Amino acid sequence: NVMVYTQGNRESWCADFISWVYRKADTELINPHSGHWRIPGVLTLQKYFIDNSAYQAADSGYIPKPGDTVFYIGAQTPDNTSDEHAALVIKSDGKTMTTLGGNEGTGVMRVRTESIESHLSKGMVGYGQLQL
Repeated sequence: NVMVYTQGNRESWCADFISWVYRKADTELINPHSGHWRIPGVLTLQKYFIDNSAYQAADSGYIPKPGDTVFYIGAQTPDNTSDEHAALVIKSDGKTMTTLGGNEGTGVMRVRTESIESHLSKGMVGYGQLQL
């Protein structure tokens, strides 16, 4: 049933899922390439936040808020299938963070609560802030 997030496209869908959630929350993103609400690529989604001055680097001291997007770049990302991944922040206290990631592991959604250090070891590079 993940095709609802990808509009029928067979692709890695973590960024699609984030776009879909934001749309449902009346915070629709705009794909800079198509003008459409769905941003399917992790790097394009990351650039969207950067271009809208709504991005914080992982080492900036920023404490993510529920609804923010966390970005992972590297060989050990939480999805274990690619070197780019994004997930939604559900909760964070600055020491631990709970995320909801689409397309993690074997293509499922997964809620994870781990230390910020653990997220860093999985290639966490920064956060897209929900308030654009």
